[in-house]
Amino acid sequence: MFEGKSAKSLEILRSCRSIHWTFGVAILVLAGGCKNVDTAPSSGAAGNSMLGGEVVYQAARGDQPIQGATVEILVRGKKAGESTTDADGRFRLSNLPGEPFHLRVAKGGDYEDYEHPELLDPSAFANGRRFIRVSMEGHVTTLVGKVVTADGDPIVGAVIRTYPETAQDVTKEDGTFEIRSGLFESMQYRVHVTMSGFEPKLSDNFTPDVGKQSVVGEILLTAFELEKEGIGSGELDIGGGDDPGVVTPGDQ
Repeated sequence: MFEGKSAKSLEILRSCRSIHWTFGVAILVLAGGCKNVDTAPSSGAAGNSMLGGEVVYQAARGDQPIQGATVEILVRGKKAGESTTDADGRFRLSNLPGEPFHLRVAKGGDYEDYEHPELLDPSAFANGRRFIRVSMEGHVTTLVGKVVTADGDPIVGAVIRTYPETAQDVTKEDGTFEIRSGLFESMQYRVHVTMSGFEPKLSDNFTPDVGKQSVVGEILLTAFELEKEGIGSGELDIGGGDDPGVVTPGDQ
């Protein structure tokens, strides 16, 4: 009896909740009505494709796993899958969409959210598998301080490094420095200062306020000692002797 019906009409019939056949006649059960037919292609599952990986953060002690991070699959802005990292920072996602998707990782505000820089296409995975390593950064921590001479004058161009090694800066014209990094942890650090003509200096231990600003304070550098026994470098001792002009040992 459907002879002459258009393809769209048949599609509408198929979209209704149910069709009962009585004496060879189709009776539509319209309780709840028929839903609109979406002619856009749907995203089917990508067979046995699987995405696995690990989530870590870069720390002074080397890369460390992040437990409890949420790993999300996004298809055209909508969540299509989710996993949570274990104690080793590992995650696994199966039943992947049948089209390219975005990957997003978040960890309860402790770290900056991660967005994978490219679309991931399951159909291009080797043997249907892919492993991804995600490296997250903590919220930016700032260390501020100042480097001066024994007379209180600012030192320009001094190199400031954190120890354990995390980040570095160079002092400005007023002797101040500002180190910004998302790699700091809640642990003890020291600041190492070097400058030509001055003795290197290592600050006292301090624990930065992660994600905020910490004040290291004023660091005093001492100039290298140039005088020996009261005789300046390169000075000639020409007084009181029969042989003026002899260079004393302190002049070498």
